[in-house]
Amino acid sequence: MATAKISEWVKAKGFEKAGYVASWILFLTGSAIYTYHIMNAEVYLWPHNYYGTGYYSLWLISGFWICRSFRINGEKLQTCLKVLAANTFVVYLGHLPILEYITGKKPLATTGMAVLYIVMFFMGLEVLAEIFKRMPVLRKLA
Repeated sequence: MATAKISEWVKAKGFEKAGYVASWILFLTGSAIYTYHIMNAEVYLWPHNYYGTGYYSLWLISGFWICRSFRINGEKLQTCLKVLAANTFVVYLGHLPILEYITGKKPLATTGMAVLYIVMFFMGLEVLAEIFKRMPVLRKLA
């Protein structure tokens, strides 16, 4: 919601292109800082230990801003994205408790494993959200 408000303000002021360029600069800078911290860590930290740091948050917000700037023209792709966007609440509520439980039992050893877990949880929760929509009792959850 905050990104939408900022985007409206930027568009109203005519700074849309500058905002897009700035978001790419922030995204690349955040990526470089994150990579630097991982490569030069004295003690190895699991990938999920970086969540919530300033540069990670900056990287994430600028990534959202970049994604928001894209215009999708294909009708099938738009339909697919609408279905995915309609299920974000279930995915949002479900992924963190599951991920915290799994990483509590067995910490993620690599960034690749973290990405694999996130993709698996996302896809699984998307399927659950679609199932919830078809069940009268659970329809309110999805």
